[in-house]
Amino acid sequence: MKITYFRRPIEGPEKRIEEIVASSIPSTFNLHSHFTWIAASAPLGAGRPDLVVVSYKPEIFLLPSSGTSTTEILAYLFSVQKAHLITIKKRIKRPDHIVVSRLRDLVDAEIVFENQSGYSLSPNWRSILSDITAIEIKVTDWRKAVQQAARNRVLSHRSFIALPESIAKKAAADPSVSSLGLGIMEIDNHERVHVIKQARKSKPKIPSYYFKLAALLTAQ
Repeated sequence: MKITYFRRPIEGPEKRIEEIVASSIPSTFNLHSHFTWIAASAPLGAGRPDLVVVSYKPEIFLLPSSGTSTTEILAYLFSVQKAHLITIKKRIKRPDHIVVSRLRDLVDAEIVFENQSGYSLSPNWRSILSDITAIEIKVTDWRKAVQQAARNRVLSHRSFIALPESIAKKAAADPSVSSLGLGIMEIDNHERVHVIKQARKSKPKIPSYYFKLAALLTAQ
């Protein structure tokens, strides 16, 4: 499966683990859909998850390529049921003509609905990315991986840490991993990947990251 690299991994042991994990993703997560995208080091907020596996609806390619202001509008409408134009302008804090133009594009694409009471996000677009799995990879410092994977929970449905067999079980037994709902992937000495702890599913918490990820996907 093709991987989109936003930043190439540095040569070394972590790069090899990333290659092993990436190549195992279809079988590890039982991916049967053609509508799956894998990205490495995607820029999302202050972080860059090592790998992000995204299952999406094909309608995502209707998204107009209008940049940050479009994703800001989508993120705001995701957070509310409906909003008037004047409210959207105040929230987005972009020039009025930009907001009006982006909304027109979104309405034309049937991503946003418009009526006398305001604008609302299409129900289909509230789950346009039907599943997001983030994976952090480390060779030794699994505690740092826990911190990074915990941060990734705000932008994903599931967050995993991929570790060599020598430390994976130690990390899986740590109480903080369970309390945070993180999953553990173990890479054995034969370069096989095993999920030894499943991640707890939750909803992405920051809509701006959700739609930034959608925009990155459609830009490829």
